[in-house]
Amino acid sequence: MAYVLPRAGPPTLLPELLIEAIRSKEMELRSNAAGEVFKRGERVRVISGPFKSVEAIFDRRLSTAGRVRILLDLAHTSVGVQTEAGNLTRLRA
Repeated sequence: MAYVLPRAGPPTLLPELLIEAIRSKEMELRSNAAGEVFKRGERVRVISGPFKSVEAIFDRRLSTAGRVRILLDLAHTSVGVQTEAGNLTRLRA
């Protein structure tokens, strides 16, 4: 059982079916974020976000929810950047 607190008025009881749908969607999103497994040192391409189309080196996972660290080669130095694993794709050799 869960409640939503509206701006005005008493808490509203949510139906169990809606709660299960939300939980199911959350699990789906988590599994998609963790879908592709990258290895440390592997070359990847950023496919969305501010670094879209930039190639990088995968460094490590930061969380089970899909947060990762990649290394970008900018101005002749490597810069660590955090992003979602879903924003990356593996570069094919």
